[in-house]
Amino acid sequence: MAENYVANEEYSKALRQLKLALRVCDSTEMKWIIYYNIAVVYFYLEDIDYSKGYLRKAQIIRDAEEIHLLFAQIYTKEQNFTAAEEEYKYLIKINPKNIDYALQLTNIYVLNKNYLKARKVLKNYVKSNPTDKNNPRFKNYGALKLFL
Repeated sequence: MAENYVANEEYSKALRQLKLALRVCDSTEMKWIIYYNIAVVYFYLEDIDYSKGYLRKAQIIRDAEEIHLLFAQIYTKEQNFTAAEEEYKYLIKINPKNIDYALQLTNIYVLNKNYLKARKVLKNYVKSNPTDKNNPRFKNYGALKLFL
């Protein structure tokens, strides 16, 4: 039910359902899912401190790719680009085929006018994923994509 509330942007109702589920759940894996989803809802509500708190609770149970992605998004929203960079580097390391991670890290470098690092991210992505060399998602990167 909480998923429907989130889909309809009824975040307060989603939180109420998730917290109720948390009180009655009896498995560690279910707690992980609930903590993670509460963190996502708080992220949507832009309550970053609560989002990070619930994310850490989920991470104690099980560290996962989703945890690092949400932390990266939170750090980017906070403009803590150093922390976001570290999260995206970790995500690329564990999942080098995910173009979104490479593009998000590239965007952080471009935003901070670190074009050489941005180009290196794209170049390393294409080196690891040669079939993506002409991916249309690179079109916005102009000169950065030369000679990839």
